Amino acid sequence: MSPSGQIQFDKIWKMLRACAPGYQKTQHDHDYLITYNGREMRRFPSGKKSAKRSQVQLHWVRKLAAALDIEDCAWEQLPQLRQFRKSKDRGER
Repeated sequence: MSPSGQIQFDKIWKMLRACAPGYQKTQHDHDYLITYNGREMRRFPSGKKSAKRSQVQLHWVRKLAAALDIEDCAWEQLPQLRQFRKSKDRGER
C-alpha cells in the first residue's frame, strides 16, 4: 500500500483501544481531538468532508501515533503503518 493509502476508522479505534487504553476523543465539526496520557492530537480528520467518510489517509494515523507516543504498538496493530518507519528503526543506514 502506498503512503497515500487509506484505512478505516474502525481499525484506528481498535488500534487506539489496544495501544492507548483510556484514550479520549472529542468530535468537532470536521475533526477529532484525541488525548492520551497527557498528549494530544488536534485536528485528526473525522472524514466528514470526504466522499469516503469511513476512511482516513495513513499519514494522519502515523501523525496520531507519533503525537500520542504509541508508534511501536501502532505498527504492530496496523501493518500498513510500517512503511513510515524511519530507516534507522529498521536497522538500515
